[in-house]
Amino acid sequence: MSTIEQIKYEGMREEGREEGRTEGREEGREEGRTEGIRALILDNLEEKIAKERILVKLQKYFDLTEEKAKQYYERFASGRVV
Repeated sequence: MSTIEQIKYEGMREEGREEGRTEGREEGREEGRTEGIRALILDNLEEKIAKERILVKLQKYFDLTEEKAKQYYERFASGRVV
């Protein structure tokens, strides 16, 4: 993961933490995690990174199973505008 990507994802996680303080810790944490996953997918698609590589990154950085990574990929990649 590049330094820029790391900064983006850390920012998304921090937003989730902040929301967690007002909405409930677990809710905010999950929402922040989901937004981080979304940001990773969309950013990598924008950079023309292959689906397989994105799935590996999701599994590595978010501790997801292969199946869960695929579900997130399909959810967020299908709604993107090129």
